[in-house]
Amino acid sequence: MAGLFEYDLDQTDLAAHDVGDALIRVVDVSTPFTRMVRKGKPLKTVEASWGAYFPSETGDVGRREGQDKTSFGANKPVTLRSVAQPCRSTGWMVTDIAQHVETGYAKSAAQHIAQQKASDGEGYLLKREKVMLSAQHAVYAGDAADGISRTTGVFGWLNPTQPDDMWAVPQACRLGAAQWMTQVPTLKEFRDAMLAAGERAAKIGKWTGLVGPKLASAMNDWVLDGTTVSDVLKSIVDEQLKASVSTFQFAEGLVDFIIHFRLLANQNGESTARSAYSGAFLQPDLWRVRHMEPITDKDGTDEGGGPRGWWQDIFMLQCLNPLGQFAVYAEAPANP
Repeated sequence: MAGLFEYDLDQTDLAAHDVGDALIRVVDVSTPFTRMVRKGKPLKTVEASWGAYFPSETGDVGRREGQDKTSFGANKPVTLRSVAQPCRSTGWMVTDIAQHVETGYAKSAAQHIAQQKASDGEGYLLKREKVMLSAQHAVYAGDAADGISRTTGVFGWLNPTQPDDMWAVPQACRLGAAQWMTQVPTLKEFRDAMLAAGERAAKIGKWTGLVGPKLASAMNDWVLDGTTVSDVLKSIVDEQLKASVSTFQFAEGLVDFIIHFRLLANQNGESTARSAYSGAFLQPDLWRVRHMEPITDKDGTDEGGGPRGWWQDIFMLQCLNPLGQFAVYAEAPANP
């Protein structure tokens, strides 16, 4: 798999912001996808489209000496699309009395205001991470019941079963059945998914997995049940049994995974039945965040109640090609 993937834009999402830079650094442990995804080109319209290119590997490359070139092929792109989503934080306000009452470790009213602004911003980034790691499908504001434009979430990009509309991932780029697991997989099923993703990308894969805690526990059980190299991985360290893994390397490829508590939230930011048991196994260089407005802190007008403000941005999550990735989209098993 190859394509024109904006590799010249090698900055992370961390560099996409001005005021938001320090804020992202504070919470990047809790928002690993925000931290790892790269910055894409600025958006000029609410909708954007881009091409996922595929090289042709069939045909005879042999030629006769002296033979002229009389025909030419064309590498036609498969078009992917999504929509930008405006987002805004809950907002903060410091009342008149609160400005004059010692709160926490604040030594001044200005410091107390800064704390409220930072706290609201951290919550905003956590909610924004949930948006990006959701299963939502792109929609224009005019077509949405709540009047809000929504960008495609990670699990929306990877889901092979999608609404048949202009935002759907073309069939040529959709995951195969083995790459989209709808129950907590066995080790064999997981390796089959790695193999299927590698075959689609035509290379040995290396993936970063963002996995719910229950799925992470099940993956560690592959080691602890003795079916793999459990004796090698178990060791006594500081009188504690160390028996957890975060990297799997097989002939099919390499997976590093991170336990993530913010997968597959609903539009209210609440965890769902799939949050703890699911996981997305991604190639980070195939993802971009594109901004129409970068993360910005806004100061509102004091209407008499006290200083106030909020954070906001307008962004699109762009997947350059879902094809060589895989996912677990599972609820709790019937007999966990």
